[in-house]
Amino acid sequence: MKLIITDTNIFFDIISIEALPEFFSLDFEICTTEFVIKEIIQSDQNEAINVFIRAKKINVIDFTAE
Repeated sequence: MKLIITDTNIFFDIISIEALPEFFSLDFEICTTEFVIKEIIQSDQNEAINVFIRAKKINVIDFTAE
């Protein structure tokens, strides 16, 4: 099943309760958009999410004008 994160605050909440590893270990295909990721501007939060992007635990969809 796919889980699509469309609000950056979801990531902020998961980070604040220190549950990122548990969240990304769920049996879901987790997706979000490049727009949502770009809203994470604090370097520590951004790096925490990027660890899971590099591990391919989250699929970041990039939309173009086309």
